[in-house]
Amino acid sequence: VENPPDILTESDKDVELPPSLAAKWKAEGRYEQEVKELDEFFARTGLPRSPRHYIMKWHLDWIRDFGVDGFRVDTTKHTEAKIWGELKELAVDEFERWKKANPDKKISDDPFFLTGEVYGYGIQGGQLFGMGGPGEDVNFFENGFDSLINFSIKGDAKKTYEELFSEYDSYLNGGPLEGLSVMNYLTSHDDGWPFDKERIKPFEAATKLMLAPGSAQIYYGDETARGLIVEGTDG
Repeated sequence: VENPPDILTESDKDVELPPSLAAKWKAEGRYEQEVKELDEFFARTGLPRSPRHYIMKWHLDWIRDFGVDGFRVDTTKHTEAKIWGELKELAVDEFERWKKANPDKKISDDPFFLTGEVYGYGIQGGQLFGMGGPGEDVNFFENGFDSLINFSIKGDAKKTYEELFSEYDSYLNGGPLEGLSVMNYLTSHDDGWPFDKERIKPFEAATKLMLAPGSAQIYYGDETARGLIVEGTDG
């Protein structure tokens, strides 16, 4: 799209810090520390100082400083699929380093988890997502993701419990998504056509969301059947 700045995520060329960022850090008195950390990161990983690798380093800071154990990636399909595998590998390593440094803070030995929003992906697609033209199918599960948000469940939720649960079980247990997962949701911040928009079937919605095979994404207000129809709004 035309309006965002174009960060050259496809480039492997070394680049310097943006002057505006360097000036900001100097004004905040942390320029030397930030540059030291960047030098250590690039020395340890051997990665080029490309735009995407700077951004990855700054994402890893959340893991290093706070023990963040997973990322939910937005608008996943709008950049090169391979970069998510790079980020996952770095994140897994950083999270293991954090767990070793903070044995009293870790809550489990589970590895770092990456889930993605590939707009329009549905569980029926298995591991592939069609990006448009012939030969453009992408397997995001082979590019770092443990899970993808399942956009089809808001329609599938109209099925009976047995139909819904059996179908999803067939995909995730012994089917094309064996060993992987999807993240189910029924409402979200940018979905104008959720399941039970009128909030007249809260117990059915909750049961299907929480018990359908896969994980659950709960939108704030789901737990209280908060109204979704707001006068003067669209979507």
